[in-house]
Amino acid sequence: MRRGLCSQGCAPKGFTLIELLVVIAIIAILIGILLPSLGLARSTAKKLQCSAQMRSIMTAFTSYSMDFNEFHHGSRQNYGIRFRSIRGNNFLLPFYEEHKPGIGGGNLSYWGAIYTEYLGASVADSDFVPASAGGSFGSKTYLPGWEQFRCPEARTMDPYPEGTAFDPDHLYCTYGFNGVMRVGSVGLFKPGGFDDARPNRITAIHHPSKMIVFQDAFEHMLDANGDTLNDLTQYDASSGPAFFEWKREYFRHPGGCNTCWLDGHVKAIDKADNNDSLPWYLGDGA
Repeated sequence: MRRGLCSQGCAPKGFTLIELLVVIAIIAILIGILLPSLGLARSTAKKLQCSAQMRSIMTAFTSYSMDFNEFHHGSRQNYGIRFRSIRGNNFLLPFYEEHKPGIGGGNLSYWGAIYTEYLGASVADSDFVPASAGGSFGSKTYLPGWEQFRCPEARTMDPYPEGTAFDPDHLYCTYGFNGVMRVGSVGLFKPGGFDDARPNRITAIHHPSKMIVFQDAFEHMLDANGDTLNDLTQYDASSGPAFFEWKREYFRHPGGCNTCWLDGHVKAIDKADNNDSLPWYLGDGA
C-alpha cells in the first residue's frame, strides 16, 4: 500500500481552505448578529434596574412626606456631594440648611441624602458636621441605600463643585431633581414647581401624574436653564472630558430618559421636546 492512501486505496479527506473560510465567515456573521442583541438585552436589563431603583426612591420620598405632614425636603443647589474629606477624615454633609438673606443658603449636599435612613441606613447626628469642622464618619464612603441613586448606565455627572468628572462620591448621585420654578409665582408649593427655598407640601399638586419629580440627568438639580428635557442646551459650549457626552446622560437607556413622576409611576421619554411652558416640570401636561 502506498503511503498517503487508506486501506481501500483512497486519499484521506479534510476541509479545503475555501470550506474553512466559508465556515469562519458564517461564524463571524452570526457573532455580528448576536452581539448587538446581547448588548441591547443587557442595556434593557439595566434600564429595568434603574426603573426599580426610582420606585424605591419614590417610596422613600413618600414615606418621608408622610412623616412630615405631607411635606418633602427643601430643594438644593446644583450639587452632587455626599461627603467631604478634611484632614483624611470623611464626613457627611448636613441634609439641609436654611437660605439666609444676603448670604444664600442650602449646602453642597445631594438632594437624595435626606432619604438615606428611609432606604435602610442608620446614621447618627455626629456623622453630620459643618464643612468647617472635622468629622466622625471615619473611612466610610458609602451607606446602604446610596446604591439606589446609582443608575447602572450612568457614566458621568455634573462635576461642580468638586471638579472631577465621576469621582466615587458622584457615583451615588446620578438622578436630577425637579427644581423648576415659574417666575412670579407665589405660595408654599409654587405653581412653577418645587420651591427652591423651603420644603413643599406634595399634595398641593393637582395633577401628580403630570409632574416629574426626578429623572436621568447630568445636572443634580434641574432649574430650567437649559438642563431639562424641554431645553437641553446648557453645556453645549462647555469643554473638558466631563462635558463631552453630557446629553447622553439624559438618554442613557434604550428608549430614552427614565423619569419618575409624583404619582409614583416611571416611564421613559425618548427625546427632548423644546417647549417653553415646561409641561413635564410644572404639572401642566405629559
